Amino acid sequence: MYYTTNCARLAFSLLNPYAKYSKGKGVNFMKALHIVTFILVLVGALNWGFVALFSFNLVSAVFGSMPELEKLVYVLVAASAVYVFVSHKKDCKICK
Repeated sequence: MYYTTNCARLAFSLLNPYAKYSKGKGVNFMKALHIVTFILVLVGALNWGFVALFSFNLVSAVFGSMPELEKLVYVLVAASAVYVFVSHKKDCKICK
């Protein structure tokens, strides 16, 4: 429950940069962007795993009746992958 609440607050902070996260501290936009892009890359990876193992496209199953929204999800996943690739060395504690 705690994790879900924090993710919701971080997602809301992307829409409202003046939103308060917890204990009166403002949300770090880059941290929120990092979390959202990581989640989108995870969704893309899981989707490819489902396609390879079960011939089941999760994104099409969820957004199949709305092709524009489905395409938007694919574009966001691709953009997130590029962001994670470019910023990985800077963000990764193992690679430092």
